[in-house]
Amino acid sequence: MNAFVYFAIGFIFFIILAAIGISWINSYQKKKEKKKQLQKFNDFIIDNHLTIDSKQRFNKNIIGIDRLNYSVVFLNNNTKKITAIRLKELAECRLIKQSNKTSGHINRIFLQCIFKRKEREDIILPCYNEIYDDVNMMMRLSKKATNWAKRINLFREAATLKDLHRLSA
Repeated sequence: MNAFVYFAIGFIFFIILAAIGISWINSYQKKKEKKKQLQKFNDFIIDNHLTIDSKQRFNKNIIGIDRLNYSVVFLNNNTKKITAIRLKELAECRLIKQSNKTSGHINRIFLQCIFKRKEREDIILPCYNEIYDDVNMMMRLSKKATNWAKRINLFREAATLKDLHRLSA
């Protein structure tokens, strides 16, 4: 074989090794970021004396519910902000699917938490955004969001009953 064939095989081998190395570095960085995000979420829980017994990740966001203290905690990765919502202050939590007016394609899915007191602004908990999230994840994230809306409303009603002294716990 001539030198050109050896050079071509060596170049292809180098490209494959470089691709594997870059993939490995990216997965390590994602894992490190997830761990850092989870640590931030857990630190917030500890600092606020909450007992999150159920939490779930929405792509890069994390949501958790504290059934003992009747509150929901949400970490929005885009804004790096953690929101804690007391369930007895909520009137309703509902799932909103925003779609493009011309095509009808869903471009955002979020939970809207509406407070009993009208002077408090509604809180938006993003679950899917076509800009940041993979379109193949839309159905899965929509089902997760629906589940969390039901869960929040269920524990919101329990918090209201407990506040009215009809529920002991």
